[in-house]
Amino acid sequence: MPAAAVLSAVLAVSACTGSGGDGGGNGGEGDGKGPQPVPADKMDKASLPDTPADLAPFVQERMQEALTVEVGIELSPEADQADPIKETVLDLRMSDPPAATMQVVDTEAKPPTTTDIVVLDDVIYTKMPKGEALVEGKPWMRMSQPEVDKAKEELGPFAEIFTVILDETISGIDEATGDSSLRLVQYGTLEGKPETAEEGGETLTTYKGSTKAQKLSDLGDETYSDLADQGLESVDWSLTVSDKGLPTELSASVLSPKGEKATSTVHYKDWGKKLDIAAPPKGEVGTLEESLAE
Repeated sequence: MPAAAVLSAVLAVSACTGSGGDGGGNGGEGDGKGPQPVPADKMDKASLPDTPADLAPFVQERMQEALTVEVGIELSPEADQADPIKETVLDLRMSDPPAATMQVVDTEAKPPTTTDIVVLDDVIYTKMPKGEALVEGKPWMRMSQPEVDKAKEELGPFAEIFTVILDETISGIDEATGDSSLRLVQYGTLEGKPETAEEGGETLTTYKGSTKAQKLSDLGDETYSDLADQGLESVDWSLTVSDKGLPTELSASVLSPKGEKATSTVHYKDWGKKLDIAAPPKGEVGTLEESLAE
């Protein structure tokens, strides 16, 4: 199959994330190796730091202790009562590298589309829509940077676009793990005093502040470099943290893919949940090399 045709098909399902190994890998804790999840109700209550610079790394440390979580990410337009532009739900394990199963809904597509994705060992597995498999009999498509590099000559100028798809998907995972989103808090300025509320038997503390987009760009954050280039000067944010030091919600003002003002909101729940993340069965996974040979 020509590289352009492969790219068109992958873009149709993978680009909506704007958020090399073999099938059969496992990112779960079932083998008992490595760090194990700690349910939130088994963690000690925490004394939360007062400043964003101290709060962000503290929360990151608590997230790593819990290790697993269910995450919901919404990108919503500024207009009141408008439907989210994109919604992503993922089960996330904050291993190194992170592992996740994702479901992405693009509500701007007509009709709305849903994409299933597995990210494991820096390899992305994307389930193609029914009847649109790039390799006959294999509904899942596998991509990794080494595979793109290997097929660079056949892909030609499209290789760079495949790399962008990979980078944007991994960027979505980084946002969920707090690698990029908590950096936003760490280098920000707190506005007013934190507010506390009781909910579900725990005390929630909400911090609100803002961060210069250029500051994040100077730190090498490509997401905010792009936003700064589009004219976003300051990013307003709100972070809600439980009395266990775990985030329950983080929202930030951003720009939509069309350059319009929007809000990105990350919801966290079920910290420390039992989680098993596996690649699709090897026999159901097509590779980039196979798709180009079709």
